[in-house]
Amino acid sequence: MARDPLGPVALTDQHREQFLVDGYIELRPTSLTEADHEWFHDRATELYDLARCTGSPTAHLDILGDNLRPAVPELDRLLTDPAVDGALTSLLGPGYVIHPHSYCHRSSDRDQIFHQDGNLPWNERGHYRSHRPDWAMLFYYPQDVDDRNGPTEVVAGSQYWTIDHETDDGGWHPGDRVDRTVDPEVFADDDLEERDRAQAEALSSGLAIPGLDRRLLRV
Repeated sequence: MARDPLGPVALTDQHREQFLVDGYIELRPTSLTEADHEWFHDRATELYDLARCTGSPTAHLDILGDNLRPAVPELDRLLTDPAVDGALTSLLGPGYVIHPHSYCHRSSDRDQIFHQDGNLPWNERGHYRSHRPDWAMLFYYPQDVDDRNGPTEVVAGSQYWTIDHETDDGGWHPGDRVDRTVDPEVFADDDLEERDRAQAEALSSGLAIPGLDRRLLRV
């Protein structure tokens, strides 16, 4: 994967501090134009159209998931963007590698429940979280995101926590929801205020930590 000839742009000290404290930073690729973002949005739409037409039970992986970079090799332009490459180099070092897992997500009428992300193997909670950055997840939005079209919500500072989901027989519950007792159907309710109340209650019940800082990522 060829790096941008302009070279990576290192993070500022303020960005590094924010990442360590909050667990995330927001960046805009500097080498992509509005036309590029529209092109990526169109490719994502085409992938969902293709997945729907095939009717394959594995389309979520074959088309939308881990085959994403081969299907849209132009995504490497995003990964080699000076701002993106510079952020990853600043946090992970110059020898970082790209994990093969990826997914083309889209918002829906159903909210996701607060959950842990980034522990491997997938959907297993019996693993430690590192207090040193050893990998980072990238979210790319090819369109403007606001409260109307499903912003991502995070709990700032939660990257250092873990939750005990051990079963009585010594195994581990599948899935990574913060509160396993919550009814998922609540998050498809037409009443958005009820959804928000349920999200807050799930955090309170699952973590029992007062004053959690919930933030919406609008780009």
